[in-house]
Amino acid sequence: MSNDELRWHAIEVCDVKAAGTFVYGRDCDGIYHSPVCRHRPAIRDGIRFFDTPQAAQRQGFKACNDCYPDQAGWLVGASRWM
Repeated sequence: MSNDELRWHAIEVCDVKAAGTFVYGRDCDGIYHSPVCRHRPAIRDGIRFFDTPQAAQRQGFKACNDCYPDQAGWLVGASRWM
């Protein structure tokens, strides 16, 4: 699997371990999200992956007001406690 395929899979299954490791932006609305956002896209078309929130912002994307992807780093490793 490619890195993008792994990231897409993390979004599909809402993988908590992926939180804080990347963000994704949707071209249709210009908003970027954490992989654990409840507003998961139904299809892969128009999705762009970024290593950091800052990279998404440089491309003109704005942070989601529901999942706060620019603050999701605290979730990294949280799954080990669940």
